[in-house]
Amino acid sequence: MRYFYIFIAIISGTHLSPAQSPTATIDINNVRVTFNAVGDIVQFEAPKNSGLSPLYAANLWIAGMDAQSQLHLAAQTYSQGGSDFFAGPLDTVTAMCTAAMSAQWNKVWKINKTMIDSFILGLYGTAVPPEVSAWPAHGNPVFNQSKKLAPFMDVNNDGNYTPATGDYPLIQGDQALYFIFNDAMQGTPHGTGGLPLGVEVHGMAYAFRCGNDSALNNTIFVSYRIINRSPSPYQSWSSVGVWADHDMGYYGDDYLGFDVERDCFYAYNGDGYDDYAYLSNLAAQAVVLLRGPLSDSADGIDNDRDCIVDETDSTGGPMEPVKFARFMSYYNNFGPLGNPVSDTDYYSYMGGIWKDGTPVTYGGNGHNTGIPCSFMFPDLSDQLVSWGTGGNCQSPQPPQPQWNEVTAGSTPFDRRGIASCKYELSFLPNKDKHMTLAYVFGRDYTGSGTQASLNVMNTRVDSICSYFNANLTPCGMAFNTAVAEEPASESVTVYPNPAFESIYLDFDMSSAECLVQVFDMTGRLVCEIVMEKVNTRIEVDQLPQGLYAIWIADGDRVFSVKFLKQ
Repeated sequence: MRYFYIFIAIISGTHLSPAQSPTATIDINNVRVTFNAVGDIVQFEAPKNSGLSPLYAANLWIAGMDAQSQLHLAAQTYSQGGSDFFAGPLDTVTAMCTAAMSAQWNKVWKINKTMIDSFILGLYGTAVPPEVSAWPAHGNPVFNQSKKLAPFMDVNNDGNYTPATGDYPLIQGDQALYFIFNDAMQGTPHGTGGLPLGVEVHGMAYAFRCGNDSALNNTIFVSYRIINRSPSPYQSWSSVGVWADHDMGYYGDDYLGFDVERDCFYAYNGDGYDDYAYLSNLAAQAVVLLRGPLSDSADGIDNDRDCIVDETDSTGGPMEPVKFARFMSYYNNFGPLGNPVSDTDYYSYMGGIWKDGTPVTYGGNGHNTGIPCSFMFPDLSDQLVSWGTGGNCQSPQPPQPQWNEVTAGSTPFDRRGIASCKYELSFLPNKDKHMTLAYVFGRDYTGSGTQASLNVMNTRVDSICSYFNANLTPCGMAFNTAVAEEPASESVTVYPNPAFESIYLDFDMSSAECLVQVFDMTGRLVCEIVMEKVNTRIEVDQLPQGLYAIWIADGDRVFSVKFLKQ
């Protein structure tokens, strides 16, 4: 049996063109963001129609060391030496894909919520919109691909996606893109030189159109589901991240920073004027980890930095989402503090280690400047317990001096950065990990300088985190309406259906408590209860007539079922 030591990270990259691949674009709010079929962000325009860009490209890095000290790594950049990611799902038997299999999935699926709503209401008559019919709900059984891929509402609970009988895609936001990729194409080496892990990644990028809410109008979200299709039980795991080249307009005058409290890294202008692009109305952008994968239980680590170690659910299972544990900024050159070249360089950067084998240290350029630390350029965001220099709520460390690129005396230039979650998590075969990111853009239009742009960005980050944690936007929409779920089979019954005053849920309940949420067809949460036993009465008499979706979280299982209120 082989054991792998995994971690996944976030970084920013080079200025070569991404590999050619079909694309689709999120364009429903104030930003325009294009993804390709292997999850690369290949264009990010903000504000929309301005021709200006704060971000050049983005994708995941995943790496691990097995028990024989053999490195496995998938670190997508611009694919100039070959890609580490390939379109489509894996063969669930071999944990590989072929070129022929991949070609069938070389696509990004795009759909708007208004189309889904119109389909549900029967406004298309007997016709099914192509975007609905083509939704990638199932893999190809000829290639042993999983039957359970993109999430959908299974109206008749038969486990099959059949739009002709009323099934429809489940998405997040008002507009969504869906893409599926993997890191294991048969006979194709990784461009980085790393060996494949056998992981399959499902990504949903989405955005909201929400009136005058400036935070939502300048943010896109990306939810990832990473599945271990290999037969190997990965014994440690980090978070999922994104590779991103933060070019704030003109790429040659940028700074990077990390905010420990907000759990994000960000880019901003370094010299007070953005040549050729944002000019004196400066911009800033953050990549926020809204929710990381759940930690293992009883690991003794305060993974979510809330001063409570090893929170568990009612059954004793893990419920602590991990946060970023490392952030590095490095130069766009090939010196010892510059671009990674070998697979071991990439792996070292994920762990906060320079290419010469020395750890990141506090102050200056982070190289042999002081005590070892986890986060470069935290400014004043890590003063309470000093997480980055070994502190925690039980044993806080002395606060360190303010450290950002200004105090370091850095020359503004083209920056790369990498944030990763290094806390160990087990990742067993055929299990998955979830995470959600937000790209939050802010711009100051008063010409008041760099700090003003950061203030706008931080205010929006705080709003986005608040909305996400409450699972509700100011426009009444929920975030989690597209959670990957198990089809509600004959073992899950909602009755009476149709209902007038109340409903009951009957199913094989495996946890001491289940979270039950009821959504209307706009995605708005209208009812939420914690159910401690089956056949609990749920009052629905105050709900307007119409169709509703019930979302049931029972331990690691998630179900959805629908009922009609009359």
